[in-house]
Amino acid sequence: MEAEIAKCKLDRNAKAFNLPCPVPVPANSVYQACAAIYLSWKYQFRNPLVKTAHKGNTSNQHECPVIMQGDIRGGVRSGDGQVDGDVNIVAAKVNAVKNFLSQTMKYINTELKRCELGEEKVMEGYLNCNNIDSSNGVSNTIDALTNVPAFKDNYEQGVLKEFRNPYDNSKPAVRKATAYTLGQVSISLAGKKIQLETCFKSGCGPLDRAENLIDFDQIF
Repeated sequence: MEAEIAKCKLDRNAKAFNLPCPVPVPANSVYQACAAIYLSWKYQFRNPLVKTAHKGNTSNQHECPVIMQGDIRGGVRSGDGQVDGDVNIVAAKVNAVKNFLSQTMKYINTELKRCELGEEKVMEGYLNCNNIDSSNGVSNTIDALTNVPAFKDNYEQGVLKEFRNPYDNSKPAVRKATAYTLGQVSISLAGKKIQLETCFKSGCGPLDRAENLIDFDQIF
């Protein structure tokens, strides 16, 4: 797994698991299935306890660019099924959302520090540091994070558009909102603070969510 992922780190135009880079984080179900097929056949991983696959169980069911031969069953599988002898690839959705929250907060603080050090524009040039220490500056920061017109497709999204909601990969994980939404870091304005409300798990109960603040008065 690490060797395949490392290919993308070395060259974003390369392929991992015979699929174009980058590797989606977290991987969606189709990507997981293709990766499992690729690992089974490229590296000849087999389940010694299950000798054959069901007839017709081929890679083209998932539209994966991997040639499978015969009916020998691969030993790397996608999902959380429990079959003795299998190695299962499972997307850790809760940990993915927690990582997105951590990376979002780190990114915000790093970029605002660049403003403090005198740079004119940060966040890939979409945030002007002029009057950053104001409510308007906070609002502009949120827009750079969640609503850059050039990045809009079916949803408004900003410079962190590569972070995808692991529960619905079609949606960005970082969005401008004021409510807890499963798999999402909701960002909103609270005076001179950025409020981040994050839901890690279905139900968004007290133990499955987090509220964080980034106070501009403590930065500038």
